[in-house]
Amino acid sequence: MDVSKSFLRFMNEKDLEWWFLSCSDVQAEPGQVLLEEGQDVESILFVNFGELEIRLAAMGAKPVARVGPGGILGEMSLVEEAPASATVVAGSDTLLRVLPKSALRQHIEDDPQFGIRFYRAVARTISERLRESHGVVRELAATKAEREGT
Repeated sequence: MDVSKSFLRFMNEKDLEWWFLSCSDVQAEPGQVLLEEGQDVESILFVNFGELEIRLAAMGAKPVARVGPGGILGEMSLVEEAPASATVVAGSDTLLRVLPKSALRQHIEDDPQFGIRFYRAVARTISERLRESHGVVRELAATKAEREGT
């Protein structure tokens, strides 16, 4: 996995060491549900390899996004202290690094500077996703305009 393209690119060496020592490996098979929309999220998921599909109940079973190696999921629930905003399903054989939110919160309390770096990384990740979704909205609007002949 290329760390330069992942959430982890925002962390320093000490942070990465803690991250890798604190996470556990979880293998997921295609079709396995990892997070369910509306349910509490107990862990942060980091994609080591494979691909996860993001699904929204309002959109049916069709994936609205995909997250590959270096991606992180569950961070919005951590920031907002809210249930999962989407269902996450393994789209292929996937290896995840899983970090319990309780361990992360404790480490942030013990090392506030880590917390600053972590939340900065989360903010950048969410911002990148928002920019990507703007592109999708623009494409949908253009397609709609073409269909309507405007």
